Amino acid sequence: MARAIAGYRGVGKSHFLAMVSVLASHPEVRSLITETHVASASQRLLRRHYPVINVRRGLLPTLKSELIAAVASTFAIEESTVGSEITDILAKAKELSGDLRTILLIDTASDRSSPVERNDGDVLSVIASESSKLGIFTGLALDDDIANADGSNLAVSSSFAIDYLDPEHLHKVVNSLIFPKHSRMQSVLSNVYAHFRETVPQFRWSEQKFAAMYPLHPATLELAPFIRAYVPDFALLGFASEAGQKILGRPVDSLIGFEEIFDNTEPELRKVDEISGAFAAYDDLTTKQIGKLPVTDRHRAKLILKTLFLLSLTGRSSTADDIAGAMMFVDPADQAQQARGVDEESDAEGARRPVCKRRRNGCRRADGPAAAPADDNGHGRRSGRAAEERRWRSR
Repeated sequence: MARAIAGYRGVGKSHFLAMVSVLASHPEVRSLITETHVASASQRLLRRHYPVINVRRGLLPTLKSELIAAVASTFAIEESTVGSEITDILAKAKELSGDLRTILLIDTASDRSSPVERNDGDVLSVIASESSKLGIFTGLALDDDIANADGSNLAVSSSFAIDYLDPEHLHKVVNSLIFPKHSRMQSVLSNVYAHFRETVPQFRWSEQKFAAMYPLHPATLELAPFIRAYVPDFALLGFASEAGQKILGRPVDSLIGFEEIFDNTEPELRKVDEISGAFAAYDDLTTKQIGKLPVTDRHRAKLILKTLFLLSLTGRSSTADDIAGAMMFVDPADQAQQARGVDEESDAEGARRPVCKRRRNGCRRADGPAAAPADDNGHGRRSGRAAEERRWRSR
């Protein structure tokens, strides 16, 4: 039986395989599981330590050599005694497992900063075929270098039953474990969402996704796989948990977004040679162009530049609407002109339109003091939601 799990970088494929490994090889931890479905499934396992062979792709020249090393490490034997062909290697693993079912898990090494540049499709196909004959369970994390390759890597699709790990499940993790929300507070989030939709027309995410991710900006989930492509150690959930502790004093309508991600990952991103040219342009604009702007405009321009940089990692072109929606930029005087204002701000030689960024005290105009968004009767919305906000933050 051979199964593969596919999904974007950072969606949890490696974490899933790691949990399978722990649950199979350490029966004592199964009683600690609180999730009903997982607990029920784990109870079907024998109360014994299953032999789990963890193969890490990218550490050695070939997948076969990595398989040999993993088998030798698991059973504490010399590599020379494992065998040289896939059939012999797997047969040896089966023999050493005794009456227990052998579990073989194949994943890319976690400390690699780039995909494995080789075609492992044929070898993976042979492993899947021979494993099925021997009754070995094989699990594969289907990374980009396999999923997107042509040629023999296409054999993987016919040799493995492929399950897709939808990034939408991260919404549930964030909503239930990282930033749990009480049902009675949904009305507060609905009000915040309605406020965003009114003041920032480019905020294109659904209320359901917004409420699940809050206080994370929904765009961070879309960006995370591209950050992981350059910074393998970046974990959205870990970042969210750490960032969440730092925003407890912020207003209820303040989101964790691109600025926080950029500041968190910039040191590691600068170590990647592939994007060194992008950072050279970023530094040049920061020093020679943004430095010439009025002091009141520099922070806003820096935010736009950070957002442009991160969006460029996706390999797609970005519009003013993309920037406005990601950074929550709004022109309180004329929202219809917002996108054009962002375009002008991103051009250091263009005129600066009074575009503002959402802050603690509402929207700050380029030419005046902060102005709270008003309702139809001219009353400030923020002051109208102050009591709700205090109650929400105190829970």
